[in-house]
Amino acid sequence: MLVDYATRFAEAVPLRKIDTESVAEALVDIYSRLGVPEEVLSDQGTQFISDCMKEVCRLLGIKQKTTGLVERFNATLKTCLRRLCSEQPRQWHRYINPLLFAYREVPQESTHFVPFELLYGRIV
Repeated sequence: MLVDYATRFAEAVPLRKIDTESVAEALVDIYSRLGVPEEVLSDQGTQFISDCMKEVCRLLGIKQKTTGLVERFNATLKTCLRRLCSEQPRQWHRYINPLLFAYREVPQESTHFVPFELLYGRIV
C-alpha cells in the first residue's frame, strides 16, 4: 500500500508474498504510472528497511523515512475488506480497486480535499 503524503491518494497492489522483491516490483510498477517520489514514508516492515529496498531507493533517488500514515490507511483498508469479504475471504483481492476508488473520492479529514481531485485536477 502506498499513500501520497500531500494528496492522500492511495494505491494498493495485492501480492502473493510480502517480501522485499515483490514489494519493490510493485512499487516500481506504481512509480512507472504515477511518477517517482522524492521521498517515501513507510512502516518498519522488514521488506521496507532491507538492504535491497535501500538500494532500490538509492538507484531511484528516493529518500526513505518511516511514519504511521500508511499503518492508518492499512487499518482502514483491512477493516473494509473484512466486512466486504466475510462470506468469501479468499476473494479479498477483487475488492481492492473498488475500495481504493471509494477512498480516493472522499474528502480527507487532514486535508479537507478529495485525493483524486488533488492528484488529477478533476472531479470523477
